[in-house]
Amino acid sequence: MEAQLEGAKEFTSHLTEFVRSMSSSGSHGFWDGKSLSIVDCTVAPWLYRATNVLRHFRGFEPEKLLEADVLKRWKSWTDAVFGLDAFKATTSTDDLYLDSYVRYAQNRPMTSQVAEAINKGRGLP
Repeated sequence: MEAQLEGAKEFTSHLTEFVRSMSSSGSHGFWDGKSLSIVDCTVAPWLYRATNVLRHFRGFEPEKLLEADVLKRWKSWTDAVFGLDAFKATTSTDDLYLDSYVRYAQNRPMTSQVAEAINKGRGLP
């Protein structure tokens, strides 16, 4: 349990650092405050999956964990990036993400290429 709490603190700290690296100028929610950037495209898929999985399995609630200024900018960014039709077209349903995580976490044989590769001590095919 203590390791989970430390992990939550570390994740929240890094998330806060990322949000604070965002521009505070500009009227758009993207990382640079102006338009979709390589930073948005690189980070968004990871944060989308992580926050969905953590919300379900660990009760991750940005509203309770982030300071008010960070939360405001976080919401602006998620609205801008996660709200893009192009982004939505590349994501799976929450149920699929959760199912994939459960299969990996439970180490069910033959259900996760990642788990199989890790168990065999090698990279993905």
